[in-house]
Amino acid sequence: MPTTPKRHPENQMSALKKSMSEFGWTNPILVTADKMVVAGHARLQAALELGFTEVPVITLDLPYEKAVAYVIADKPIG
Repeated sequence: MPTTPKRHPENQMSALKKSMSEFGWTNPILVTADKMVVAGHARLQAALELGFTEVPVITLDLPYEKAVAYVIADKPIG
């Protein structure tokens, strides 16, 4: 299972956790049927660090190769 190709700096994670604490969930995590995260890696990490035990998800019907391509394509360059 691939990991996110982008690393999230601590200041970004702190801002995300603050936003999630203040506004709640505004964007679900995208996963495949076998639970591979294809979008929302930082949101999931922030949720785990905040102690969340459940998160909203949308399950995509994608084969592994397409899911990996989506993970890469979904990340901004830079």
